Amino acid sequence: MKSIVVSMIAALALPLVAAAEHEEKKLTPQMIRTMVEYKLIQDKISKDDLIKIDVQDGVVSLSGTVENMGQLRRAEKIAYGVSGVHSVKNGLKVDMRGDMPDQKIADSVASAIRGSVWFDIFDWVEGNVKDGKVTLRGAVREPWRRGEYERLAEGLRGVAQVDNQIVALPLSPFDDQLRIVIAQNIYGSPQFTRYANRSLPPIHIVVENGKVTLKGAVNSQLEKQLAGVIANQTQAFAVDNQLVVDGKG
Repeated sequence: MKSIVVSMIAALALPLVAAAEHEEKKLTPQMIRTMVEYKLIQDKISKDDLIKIDVQDGVVSLSGTVENMGQLRRAEKIAYGVSGVHSVKNGLKVDMRGDMPDQKIADSVASAIRGSVWFDIFDWVEGNVKDGKVTLRGAVREPWRRGEYERLAEGLRGVAQVDNQIVALPLSPFDDQLRIVIAQNIYGSPQFTRYANRSLPPIHIVVENGKVTLKGAVNSQLEKQLAGVIANQTQAFAVDNQLVVDGKG
């Protein structure tokens, strides 16, 4: 009987011991702050003491400046991932003190998207920049590409905000086949061979429900007209030739 009583007392004591150990392991605000700060530095977000971190009752408040929207979002995600953090108040702002010209931001966004391994002749992305706010427009053939191009823009210096107006085109086997046929016919033509050999050929073929839009730039009015004729000789329901003649080909 004695051994049973002892076992019961030991069993009742276990929750009390666990609670005591939990209290010992509870992170202090200073410990949480240090962990957040370390992770931000490790991710190369925080430098030169531009980010201030305050911790109260498991709530992390971030203030200060970062280089771009990508860092702003990552900083919040990193803070949320630290043990003991219940919520995050993100008061960070993109540093605009460098007064980076909008045209320079636009050029860097265009370069980043054109250089993406995902960007090809079946996507078209354009837009503009005003006071550090990037507006993206265009059409992509797969929904996830919208987020990819937005992520690229957010990660660039001087970008304070991204308004993503890119449209994800409907998934369609007929449209996919039409894209391939038009691309083969255009770039297989002797008049466009020199374009076909480029890493990113300049004529983009946007297809939506059988309707084709040609985007990009060619060297002459004749080339523009020829590309339109070739596209019209397929099963396309309609062709909108928006190619620009820039004479740089």
